[in-house]
Amino acid sequence: MLLALLAGCLRPAKPPPAPPGDPLTALRQRTAALRTLRAAFDVVVHVGADERRATGVLLVRPPDDARMRLVAPFGMTVFDGLRTGGRTYVTAPLASGDDPTSLRAMRFGPGDSVLFGAGAGACRAAEPRDGQTIYWCGAPPTRWVAIDPATATLGAEGETVDGEPLVTWAYSDYRLVDGQPLPFRIRIDYPRANVTVDIAVERYEVNPPLRDDQFVPPPQEDRAAARPPA
Repeated sequence: MLLALLAGCLRPAKPPPAPPGDPLTALRQRTAALRTLRAAFDVVVHVGADERRATGVLLVRPPDDARMRLVAPFGMTVFDGLRTGGRTYVTAPLASGDDPTSLRAMRFGPGDSVLFGAGAGACRAAEPRDGQTIYWCGAPPTRWVAIDPATATLGAEGETVDGEPLVTWAYSDYRLVDGQPLPFRIRIDYPRANVTVDIAVERYEVNPPLRDDQFVPPPQEDRAAARPPA
């Protein structure tokens, strides 16, 4: 009996039921309380038959600041991406110029989907699908979002070009962190490039103090790219 009680106490809390009304509206209202976010994670990138592993840290400060850094097992920074002031800066020493993950790798989890991407702007609901509510966002709509109406959590989203899938994000293993349901498993698929990214979040920090110098662009000579967000 004691072991059963301890197991219940250690079990991660699941998202509570969604409030009545539109799931996307409920999702936006909940995430308005996210003033800052820090996440530490492990990532495995599959490029064809090749596999690359790294650890990473994501910093998010709405409405326009986000930074993600990936470090390889041997300790070298292999990706440092910053979005601030409407521009994206990327330093990726080991990536080729056409690496499909070099810019879009930044776009995962609540840092983008809820605060910078599909959670903002005009979206219209479509038909329910597989127990989720589908929304199309943009004009013309090029981005879709699937939200679980039972919990108002993001299940998946994607971008299309001329009706063909460009990238898809899938979110699972939601747990409550300081009252916020956040995904601990994220999968990103780039079907055109035969690339998949599997992310296992180790921990989140909700509303941690973040400094301005954590969002300063790198020196010009260190930048692999400096352009408007893709």
